[in-house]
Amino acid sequence: MKFFLKIALIVPFVFVYIGFNSFTLNEDLKDFKAIHITNTWEVPQKTGEHITFTRSPDLIYSNNYTILREPYKVTNTYVKINNSGQEVPDPMRPATLEIRYRYFISKKGEKYGVCYNSISDSTGKIYPLDSLIKDFLHFPSLFYYGRGKGKDSIKFIKDYKNGYLTEIITNRKMSERDPDSSYFYFRKKPLDYSFLIKDKRSDNMYLYKAVIIFNHIPKADLINNVSEEKTKFKHSFELKEVDVPDKENLKILIKKFKRSSEGK
Repeated sequence: MKFFLKIALIVPFVFVYIGFNSFTLNEDLKDFKAIHITNTWEVPQKTGEHITFTRSPDLIYSNNYTILREPYKVTNTYVKINNSGQEVPDPMRPATLEIRYRYFISKKGEKYGVCYNSISDSTGKIYPLDSLIKDFLHFPSLFYYGRGKGKDSIKFIKDYKNGYLTEIITNRKMSERDPDSSYFYFRKKPLDYSFLIKDKRSDNMYLYKAVIIFNHIPKADLINNVSEEKTKFKHSFELKEVDVPDKENLKILIKKFKRSSEGK
């Protein structure tokens, strides 16, 4: 009788222990991975200078979830009440720039998910996350077109030992809108996500970085809208494996998404 009593006490403990450890594993996000995406565009101005636009989200994923965490800037303006009772900018407290994050989350492999403009949002909006990720990954392909045409000059830098390949493409300018040189960086060992190019390579190399350089824009170039004879700018794109960021907020996000998916 004592033997069966011990079994009756031990079995619930085992299930509680297993359940606790499974919960902890999930809560610690140990099965999650992350890739940092950097897409940087330099846009020439009439002065001959350029301004830079960067979108640099973190793509975080597991066997169950896909999450995109994208930073955005918010300007905080401080005000005071003047003698007329009106709100006016406070000259003693200049505006500050704050970095916040927008979160997109979906179940793994699904096209649609939910967008939360901040982690404090109680509800989100349905969003085509699959399409958004593809948008971030396709930009280098805009400059990979026309490769192999007669005017191309292609140089290969091969590192077979470590599984890397660089393609340097020059003299490809069909018009003034084309780059002067393009650098495409490939690796043999794929990341879980790679930049998308139209045709699969026969050597099974995967694109993880690209740098597109423009050396010269004519003064009369109306498309790029510059008044200087020369200006140099570039676009760059890179994928890099990183540690999973922002874990505490990700836990909150997943719980929130679960509740919304279950209609609670």
